[in-house]
Amino acid sequence: MTAGRKWDTPPGGSRDIDRGGNEHLSNITRSKFDPVCARNAGPLGPSRMRINKPVICAISGCCVAGGLELCLLADIRVVEEDVVFGIFSRRFGIPLLDGGTVRLQSVVGLGRALDIILTGRPVGAHEALHMGLANRVVPKGQAFGEAMKLARLLASFPQECLNADRDSCYYSAYRAQSLEDALSYEYNGAVKVADLAIREGIKFVQRKERQAKL
Repeated sequence: MTAGRKWDTPPGGSRDIDRGGNEHLSNITRSKFDPVCARNAGPLGPSRMRINKPVICAISGCCVAGGLELCLLADIRVVEEDVVFGIFSRRFGIPLLDGGTVRLQSVVGLGRALDIILTGRPVGAHEALHMGLANRVVPKGQAFGEAMKLARLLASFPQECLNADRDSCYYSAYRAQSLEDALSYEYNGAVKVADLAIREGIKFVQRKERQAKL
């Protein structure tokens, strides 16, 4: 595989890959790709931003390269049965710039993420469902309708509680320093909305009871 090349030497011959500034980049590259600066926009838009409400993605056709990176922003991915995922940019030598290497491993695990990223192979809808990349598989032409159905379901729940639990999940996945840190964040967020959540929960149950009587 390495054809005699040293493991720690990339094809260009240099042992070090600059992870710092962009002084070594061409003017073309500098003009196209802004460095990460807090939560600024990424090359494809919102990929570096922290979204504070649930995102549901309806996917049909090919969801590859940057499209795959963007769909990883979603909390729930509804895919049609003929969908193909993949890092097809692998064959052209184009790296991931919109969080693909960060989010994919969190969604499907490091081993599966490396398989998808390094090989650039296609991943079908049912394999994606098995590994957690897809949350629902629906017949062709029905992804948008199913996504809207899920959106209406989530919108019917008490929002403060829903968003607090969602926020805690993302904190635990990406920002927590330890188990204790994650548990403390969950507790503190829950306490802030507990009274309101209880009141909203009671109203939700009462509304469902009234609907059942009708």
